[in-house]
Amino acid sequence: MLKSFKLKNSKILGVRPSPGTNLPGGRVTREIHPRWAKRLLPNCMLTRLSHVKYNCAALNRCPLRKRLALIGRAKSSACRFRGAEEEDLKHVIFSCPKVAKQRQVVMNACKEFGYAVSLKNLFTRRQLQFPMEKLLIEFLNSNK
Repeated sequence: MLKSFKLKNSKILGVRPSPGTNLPGGRVTREIHPRWAKRLLPNCMLTRLSHVKYNCAALNRCPLRKRLALIGRAKSSACRFRGAEEEDLKHVIFSCPKVAKQRQVVMNACKEFGYAVSLKNLFTRRQLQFPMEKLLIEFLNSNK
């Protein structure tokens, strides 16, 4: 079971792309964080690894096959669990059958707190952070 813990001090996250860069996956990143600014890291998380993966996903740097194939570290961008679809962030969150139960937990949390289901809300609303971290870790830690 994953436990949450608090960091003693929040740190400033100053991730800013260089002006004019058009990196792969930039649309996803801009959809989640349309304006780049310094952000306080939350002082609670499930585990350090889950929080790193959560933030990597928000920046479209998560080790999913679409990105790994793009940088030459995977042979195919097809989903490891459902080979017909491309394995990217939207696929994992919205349609991959491997995380269907955890996806339902995330959708229920969206309803409970009155948030529309969007990438921006899933990665910027504190109430949705733990369910999203669990979903990503469940997907990334499982094997076919």
